[in-house]
Amino acid sequence: MQHLALLTRFLIIEEKNGPTDIQNADVMEYIDRYQSPDGIGNESFEEKDIAKNVLRVMSAFYDAFKEDPMVVGGTSGIKELRVEYFILSCYLLLRHLLKHYVWDAAERGLF
Repeated sequence: MQHLALLTRFLIIEEKNGPTDIQNADVMEYIDRYQSPDGIGNESFEEKDIAKNVLRVMSAFYDAFKEDPMVVGGTSGIKELRVEYFILSCYLLLRHLLKHYVWDAAERGLF
């Protein structure tokens, strides 16, 4: 459930077009608003612009960390990425970079 709440926070950030105060009640309301009876297996939500933006940022996030020695080495991962507010901060930073700057291999290496 924690992963779903984090993903929902990303979607709310995209819907509000940037940083916003997101409470747990906002997350539950958002999930209830978009829940559909045939939800499992129904991927139509992925066609919405906000979902496409989240997927784009998450793909860039993955590209930035996929070769990190702490991830590749099979250890327990990057401990900083276990804290939700840090993940949200990185998401917002990366979202801004993708929107306003070039994001190629050189930039991913710096991130």
